[in-house]
Amino acid sequence: MARKMKDSGIEWIGLIPQAWAVQRVKNLADVYTGNSIKDDQKEFYEDPTEAIPYIATKDIDVTLQTIDFENGMYVKINDDSFKRAPSQSTLLCIEGGSAGKKIAFIEQDVCFVNKLCCLHSNTEFNKFLYYYFMSPAFTQLFNSYISGLIGGVSVKELCNFVITLPPFEEQEQIAMFLDLKCKHIDSVIEKTHAAIEEYKRLKQSVITQAVTKGICPNREMKDSGIEWIGEIPKEWVCEKFKYIARVKANLVHPDGYGDYQQVSPENIEKGTGKILPCKTVKETGVISDNHLFQKGQILYSKIRPILNKVAIAPFDGLCSADMYPIETDINKYYLLYALLSDSYLVNIRLITEDRVKMPKINQEELSNIFFAIPEESEQSEIVAYLDEKTAAIDSLIQKKEQLITELEAYKKSLIYEYVTGKKEVPVHAH
Repeated sequence: MARKMKDSGIEWIGLIPQAWAVQRVKNLADVYTGNSIKDDQKEFYEDPTEAIPYIATKDIDVTLQTIDFENGMYVKINDDSFKRAPSQSTLLCIEGGSAGKKIAFIEQDVCFVNKLCCLHSNTEFNKFLYYYFMSPAFTQLFNSYISGLIGGVSVKELCNFVITLPPFEEQEQIAMFLDLKCKHIDSVIEKTHAAIEEYKRLKQSVITQAVTKGICPNREMKDSGIEWIGEIPKEWVCEKFKYIARVKANLVHPDGYGDYQQVSPENIEKGTGKILPCKTVKETGVISDNHLFQKGQILYSKIRPILNKVAIAPFDGLCSADMYPIETDINKYYLLYALLSDSYLVNIRLITEDRVKMPKINQEELSNIFFAIPEESEQSEIVAYLDEKTAAIDSLIQKKEQLITELEAYKKSLIYEYVTGKKEVPVHAH
């Protein structure tokens, strides 16, 4: 038998069950932001003994809404200069790029950064509130209030948000039901993420094998003389970068290039050889000198090279001075795959392992890195082989990523339907 419904008075929610109420957040919970850590308090970071976790926005996983306690920071447990979020509270990011997106329910007392807001009820609404804040109903409201240069919602505004609220017993039932359902969905998402990582490792292995051992089985091999390359086919040679390619530095002032696409390290996907969507020089507002590059050149990020941000330019444009435009005498696609290989990354790690703050690779270091080089015809064969193999693996990765997108959408939809009363928790789930 269908429940009796009434108008919630909230446009984007519509009808709610007759027994439900509409309440402002400030009438349900204490709402307050945390503290930033000052430089003179950094001595408290390291040791978790006799300490309490200090949660920053970066510690919250935006997909699973879980907190990474292992790699986080701590403050002294008796330091009362830090605000506490008590166990059974919700932490919500209210400022910056993650505003309204990063939400976590905590099961222990923590301290937390000023971009996070604690919502804790002295009654028993806490877990239901967490799921409400996870729902599209709350996200839509929150996003409509985001303002300012950094982008955020004030505590005062958040306190005045109106939400739907069932009787306590039903809150408990909904929270327990969603715990069970979301745990299952999150488990599938985690397994899917793990499968994606396995496919990425397989792709790396296929690339590395092809650019160091070739694709022809049962051929005679020889020692390359390079530890991180190992054995190579007998017909191949090892050459330093400077003998097969060169950096084509061409710094220009951005004036006069406003309509050109501008590429920075952020516009290249790590480890895939793909360029992400770019803006024009005019749109980015870049004012410092950039390299003028041509279509077909290799673009390589010299900053944090372990991320392996490298791609072939599909257009003429300007790139950040933190990048190298590269021309090569060999098959440029073969060189791209060689730069994406694990054997190349091993060398990069050796070069940059002591540069903790902002690792870079300079031109001299790059020029002396060895690559295994086959004849030109075999380079083309390897490129064709890798194009086919990596495309097949990328397709599998794409399907897994699509599954995650669908699961996340289903999870949000499920939460929305129950926290707004559109669906009732099944009797057998009580």
